[in-house]
Amino acid sequence: MWWLNASSIILIMGACSACSVSIIYAICVNMRLSRCRKISACCFNCDRDVETAEEMALEFKHDEDRLKSERKNSITEAENVEV
Repeated sequence: MWWLNASSIILIMGACSACSVSIIYAICVNMRLSRCRKISACCFNCDRDVETAEEMALEFKHDEDRLKSERKNSITEAENVEV
């Protein structure tokens, strides 16, 4: 029986936990981008300050700049390894 095999149980538990974490992450990202001041979900209630459009634009620009610099660094490192 497959449920008596320890490696199968570990594999199923890992897959379930990965799915759960990704769902929680997606919910948190969507809540963060939400413009609502009061959020109620299941047993979670939150009153919060909403970021302005300018703050969000600055944050997205910062993220883009960080990703560009990381790509540039990884390309430079790859070139140094090849030489």
